[in-house]
Amino acid sequence: MASAWAWPLALLIAVFVGYYVLVSRPARLTEERARIEITQTLPKALRQAHTDVMAVAGDDAAKRKAAALLADGERAVRSGDRAAMTETTTQLNALRDDLTREYTLTIVSRPGESSGVWRRPPRGNQARNYYLIVEPLAADGQKLSIPVRNEETGTVETVAKFGVRVPQATFDTVAQDKRDDGIVQKNLFGVKRRGMLTVDYQMSFEGGFITKW
Repeated sequence: MASAWAWPLALLIAVFVGYYVLVSRPARLTEERARIEITQTLPKALRQAHTDVMAVAGDDAAKRKAAALLADGERAVRSGDRAAMTETTTQLNALRDDLTREYTLTIVSRPGESSGVWRRPPRGNQARNYYLIVEPLAADGQKLSIPVRNEETGTVETVAKFGVRVPQATFDTVAQDKRDDGIVQKNLFGVKRRGMLTVDYQMSFEGGFITKW
């Protein structure tokens, strides 16, 4: 009689063990990993990213932006919103990268390349917008690619060369400089310093960019 029950009992035990090993235990481990990620890993990464920003931030605008992002992140922590925590951490890391970046904006002055262009604004406007073509250069002369918002399309692109909108008088002055000998002698348009969000412009700048011309 005992032997008659042995196989069904062994099979039942095997089913329960298999379910625990293959289904129940992995599910519990996954839930535990998710809990740790939401309550520990992501909050720690968020706060570390904010600390990293504050370590390099050199102006009040950067500090205010970091504080606002941290506040958004802490709200996400309290609500357990994984996606929002991840996104805020990404934004803080991008802010840190922007703050640590150093370069000069130099007007392009090479044979066969434009140093400036003019465009008519979108929507049929007959006015002209004037742009100088610049490139960001590191202290060692290396060309950098940085994110730039194209004012004509509204999209942000990472580019190594772009146009900065300037008054016509500034555009004409640079054009005359280049006509003299084919080289723009006064080619420093701006300086981006470590810890700062904004560029210290050395020429008049009207606040717009283009990435294609």
